[in-house]
Amino acid sequence: MVFGIAPASATLMSLFAENGYSYRAYRFKEAWALFKSNFVKSNLSFYTFIGIDLILIYGLYLMIQLPNQTIIHLAATFLNIFLVALVFLAYTVSLKLQVYFELSYKNTLKLAFIGIYEFISSGQGSPW
Repeated sequence: MVFGIAPASATLMSLFAENGYSYRAYRFKEAWALFKSNFVKSNLSFYTFIGIDLILIYGLYLMIQLPNQTIIHLAATFLNIFLVALVFLAYTVSLKLQVYFELSYKNTLKLAFIGIYEFISSGQGSPW
């Protein structure tokens, strides 16, 4: 079950990209083939982003433990919380990129972070 979360998400996004809201067009055989084809790539990106998030969360935990905190510590704490949220959003963008484009692992990571910062700087609506 631990290794099935990311491929299942990629499979659902792939099925939705093909069929939209017409759920009757979804077929188990097609979904299973998509699950198997997405297994390694989606798990690799998922656990990369989870690893980055866990490192940031552990840093946040250590930062909270420091005695005599100043305003700089508070600002760093909020920045860390903001980065944790950005990494989660970058994962969602990378999942979308993985479904719609054939990219290498390295390019998927780079484009996911670029996509988040482009979305934030543009001030527009949802990146989807």
